Amino acid sequence: MVEHDGVSLGVAAARRLAELGRTVIRPGLTNHEFDDVEQRFGFQFADDHRAFFAQGLPVWTEGDDHPDKTTDLGWPDWRDGDPGRLREHLDFALDGALGAIERGYWHPWWSDARPVEEADAMRICA
Repeated sequence: MVEHDGVSLGVAAARRLAELGRTVIRPGLTNHEFDDVEQRFGFQFADDHRAFFAQGLPVWTEGDDHPDKTTDLGWPDWRDGDPGRLREHLDFALDGALGAIERGYWHPWWSDARPVEEADAMRICA
């Protein structure tokens, strides 16, 4: 089921990114491409991300190649990107979420209540 608030958020974010004019944006992902990525990497795009990447696929932003950039990860190219680099993007996001759980953070979207055991909380997020 599609959550319309997430869809609206994704569409608005994609529109805003395009308006800034600093990002190379290719045509959006098709439903078939979304399904392929989700199957290959074992996750599902959230409604807002699905709507965002359906509007257009950002692949480079001004400054992505700056030597002082905090990470070497730019926009993931879900269509033509190297599978190893795409896995790095997913691992980076997952590591961030798991680190937040270790510090006591719990997002209500993950479940209504945070499990008592940290290992159980990590399993839900991973």
